[in-house]
Amino acid sequence: MKPGIHQLTMPEYLALPYLSSGLCHTLLTNSPQHAKFEQEHGREASSEMDIGTYAHAMLLEGGTDALVIVDADDWRTKIAKEARDQARAEGKLPILARKVPEVEAMVKTAQDYIAGSEIAGIFDSGKAEQTIIWTETCDAGEIICKARPDWLSADRSLILSYKTTAGSANPDAWIRTQLPSYDVAT
Repeated sequence: MKPGIHQLTMPEYLALPYLSSGLCHTLLTNSPQHAKFEQEHGREASSEMDIGTYAHAMLLEGGTDALVIVDADDWRTKIAKEARDQARAEGKLPILARKVPEVEAMVKTAQDYIAGSEIAGIFDSGKAEQTIIWTETCDAGEIICKARPDWLSADRSLILSYKTTAGSANPDAWIRTQLPSYDVAT
């Protein structure tokens, strides 16, 4: 793929065998073998990742048709597990019905914050989830790199990264407790 900005699906992006921030994170915090395994097999999905992905889609893309709401108290029953696994097998996002209001509240809080900030109106022009491809030259030769910013403004002057957390989002607490262990997505 040529350097530039491309519109790819997440599976297409993940299939690109290029260097990303997530791959660098795995290389630095684990090992080259871990990075190779992750690149070949991906990461295992989790309920927390599904909630973050749903909030992400709601805020940046106006929602998702790929949402599967499962009416169960948790994922421990056979029926709930089967519904969750089926949704994931179809490339959809499973979420417990009781979690939907929580995610909607997260998104509303983010929208309200942005509306009152210096970046108010940022979602009026630009695109979510564009893939950026470029090359870096080093002693080993050329390395092809990839990134998938959450939001890129139309004039390309601003890149947004939306993160969700199960812990406190208070900046002082978050920086001290959450940020050091934050796993940056590819």
